[in-house]
Amino acid sequence: MLSFKKLSIRKKNFILAVALLLFFCFLLTALIPPLQSPDERDHLKRAYFLSQGQVFLTAQPHKLSGGPLDSGLLEYLNFSEKYPFRPDIKVTEQDIVHLKTIPWSHKSVYAEAPGTGYYFPVLYAPQAIGLTVGRWLGLSVDRSYMLSRLSAIAAIGILLFASFLLTTPNPLVLALLILPMSLFQEAACSLDGVSTAMTILAISCFLRITQDRDKTPLSLLILLAVSVALVTSCRQHALPLLGLIFLSAAFTRRKASLIAGTVASLFTVSWTILSLKTTVFKLPLPATSASERAVHYVLHPWSFFKILLHTLGLHTVQVDYLTTFLGRLGWLDTPLPGHAYGILTAALIVLAVLSCLFTAFRNNWQARLSLGCAALVSFLLIFFAMLITWSDDAPTTIGGVQGRYFLIPALLFAYALNGNEKQEASTLCYCASLTILGGLFLFSSHEMIGVLLQRYYITP
Repeated sequence: MLSFKKLSIRKKNFILAVALLLFFCFLLTALIPPLQSPDERDHLKRAYFLSQGQVFLTAQPHKLSGGPLDSGLLEYLNFSEKYPFRPDIKVTEQDIVHLKTIPWSHKSVYAEAPGTGYYFPVLYAPQAIGLTVGRWLGLSVDRSYMLSRLSAIAAIGILLFASFLLTTPNPLVLALLILPMSLFQEAACSLDGVSTAMTILAISCFLRITQDRDKTPLSLLILLAVSVALVTSCRQHALPLLGLIFLSAAFTRRKASLIAGTVASLFTVSWTILSLKTTVFKLPLPATSASERAVHYVLHPWSFFKILLHTLGLHTVQVDYLTTFLGRLGWLDTPLPGHAYGILTAALIVLAVLSCLFTAFRNNWQARLSLGCAALVSFLLIFFAMLITWSDDAPTTIGGVQGRYFLIPALLFAYALNGNEKQEASTLCYCASLTILGGLFLFSSHEMIGVLLQRYYITP
């Protein structure tokens, strides 16, 4: 076991930063009303289905995919629908009292949750545990929901602590985790926070393997394969992570890496195909299925790139991606002040420069190049996945993409800037990075608290 006292000062600082991040997310659970994250209602349904042992969604005639849901939980979900896209409606004391008194009915009704049908549900386990414990203790739906949020935050903390013990991140990685959008999602009962933390664990395992090489323990290879499989089976644009498992064979010189990569790939591909074929996402059903569209665009790649370039060329789309990446809270209906986006963008650019070791480009270049390529492919897969599942049969643009989806490729790019923790930045760059990170965290938290209070509680 690693002793905290034996860790380097820089590693200790980043681990303490995670503790501060988790504490702020805990505070946010008291400020953010229930179910105000995009699609959080469907994510909570999926967690409940998992708590009942349901892995695949089902579909009833003329309905989208879903499953049996406790009617008390459904009442709780329906009550929260009055807030999104209605800034004139504020949370009242009567609302809070009513939410806290909604009990579990222990009677099931069918509820749709099609947007989560493509996700292998294991990463919903923390939320499912929170809901299960709440029911066992006889708590209300609201208190069970809060346990679910806290369980997700705890899981994020465990994964990040493990990741940073394996490999010290650079400042840009931490900056991406403390953006307002990231903090908001980490405090919600959705999949984003846990899947992001699991992605960081997978990247950290890979980088540690590139350092240990032939001394890599088998347990680390298994951890890499499991973490990658769990992420890629619920985040299709994370599929490039599978390549990192195979690439680890070049560093370890062991067949175990190839076996682990093959098993993880077969699992991910099998789940993806099954979920595409069994999930009813739209009614009426489109003329072509998602799998048929995927085959078409693989065989005709220029058609995909033509639509992609047209989409990226739209100014409104560019602004939308930037704001929803940095921070447009609630159901994307609560923007930050205009000046905040410029400050956040500038901070990320400066931290990217400070995180990049210009004197060590040749060190561990294979790993860094691999992460950079993975970031690019992940970026393209975001649009490919939305094109085959969300867009119409004859699309001219790719709809459904939100800026927060770019967090995984951004993290891959951030780690590619400095893929070897043995090569550390100068003391001056490190101190400057810490100062900017501290300012970024204070700025993000200040802006978030202000807009959330105005959005949900303060009447003009």
